[in-house]
Amino acid sequence: MLWYGAWRVAHKLPSTLNIHFLIAGHTKFALVCGFGLIKQAYKRTRVSTLADIAKVVENSSPESRLNIPQLVGLEDGNL
Repeated sequence: MLWYGAWRVAHKLPSTLNIHFLIAGHTKFALVCGFGLIKQAYKRTRVSTLADIAKVVENSSPESRLNIPQLVGLEDGNL
């Protein structure tokens, strides 16, 4: 961010630059948790097809149904 601010000053862009930080301890939200669960499940599962990935996503949070896979295509190119 400091380099970006210096670049703006060097290029004579608007002189006001507001930087906002999140409050300590409030930097994560539920969506990040869902991606973390998928990442953990993916690391311990052998995946070779789109169906395998969908299964990893589905099984990453079975009790809460936080992660629901939604394929937009198949391996053969059909929708």
